[in-house]
Amino acid sequence: MSNLIRCISINTGSTINLTHEILSMQYNIISRATFGDKCKDQEAYTKFIKETIKLAESFSVTNLFPSQHWLHVISGMVRKLKKIHKTGDMILENIINEKKTKTDGDGSLLSYLLSLNDHDSSNPDGFHLTINNIKAVIQVKDIFFGTKHDFFFFKLSTLKFIN
Repeated sequence: MSNLIRCISINTGSTINLTHEILSMQYNIISRATFGDKCKDQEAYTKFIKETIKLAESFSVTNLFPSQHWLHVISGMVRKLKKIHKTGDMILENIINEKKTKTDGDGSLLSYLLSLNDHDSSNPDGFHLTINNIKAVIQVKDIFFGTKHDFFFFKLSTLKFIN
């Protein structure tokens, strides 16, 4: 929030892209809730989520004919998806490994999920998550709950307020 206020105060009298600034603030808040302290790969992870959303929202001929798997290869979608998956996997692996080295539980989602990964924990149900399960939970949460879709409602309410 302080970065948003600082950006607005620095650019007093000039035009700023408020949508971009509020989205950046939203990504930072969600990343902090997910990972706890600011981690070194937070910017790379935010970029990865934005690229994933952009790829999911883009139009491709494969959307018209999803059962024609050869179109996925010809259009380059398979290559793009494999590349973005590999990038995201490496980023999340680095973040998880960094978090594992810290022994204190900071109340973040990742700390809680890692406690479910620990087979020696006192989990009464005996429920344990693998590292891949943890990565999937974090990605789905960020893609569906920390994206432009939330911001759409903010814009809509702002427009209603102005009118």
